[in-house]
Formats: sequence, structure tokens, C-alpha cells
Amino acid sequence: MEAGIEQGRRPELVGGGLIRSLGGWQAVKDARFSGQDRVKSDHRILGDSGFVMEVLAEAEEKFERFYELKSKGYNLDTIALAWKS
Repeated sequence: MEAGIEQGRRPELVGGGLIRSLGGWQAVKDARFSGQDRVKSDHRILGDSGFVMEVLAEAEEKFERFYELKSKGYNLDTIALAWKS
């Protein structure tokens, strides 16, 4: 980061949001007509949609495991008690 400070504000990294990142409204329209209705990322932040979908799938898996255990009555206290005995 320190080395990047010398570069100052770079227009490609400032403002604009997702529409600008995709290349403007025409690029958004073209993507929609090619069957790509939803974009799950902004390359300025995370990377491409494939990467974001992979991260979301992993998070969903962890979420499901957590709530499966919670629905069965497991929590930190029950695990601690089982471990002690």
C-alpha cells in the first residue's frame, strides 16, 4: 500500500461502481442479452464472478453445517460438557 500512495488517485479505481466496472451501460445491456443477468462481483474489489461464486458456495456450506448442528441442540456448552466427560 505504501508504494501505491505515490500513484495518487487513479481514475480506474475511483468511483463509478459496478456499471463503470463492466464498461458502461452498453456492456451491461450486452451482458444481459447474452444470458448473463447477474454479476456477482466488481473486479476492483474481489475478482471475477467465478471467484465470488466459489466464496459464496463455501460460506453457504459453513452456514448450513452450523445451523444443522444448532438445530440438533449443539452449542459451545454442550460440546464442552461432552469433551469433559
